[in-house]
Amino acid sequence: MQWHSAADFFAMGGYAVYVWGSVGVCAVAMAVEPWLLRRRHRQLVTAVRRRGHGNAANRLAHAPMPGQRRRQAA
Repeated sequence: MQWHSAADFFAMGGYAVYVWGSVGVCAVAMAVEPWLLRRRHRQLVTAVRRRGHGNAANRLAHAPMPGQRRRQAA
């Protein structure tokens, strides 16, 4: 598809509401997902610590989040 102006591009041939709405929903989902994962991880660590599983809680608390590197021991 060829556009003759920026307005034509943003209009998306009359389907702008569907196209840009989809882009917006995906962008929001991708922005919120890491925050929700971190929040859930903290909740799990707190729950394990409350149960008194000392070693398991310590390992879980220091476990890297997905995409992070594991810390090197000094």
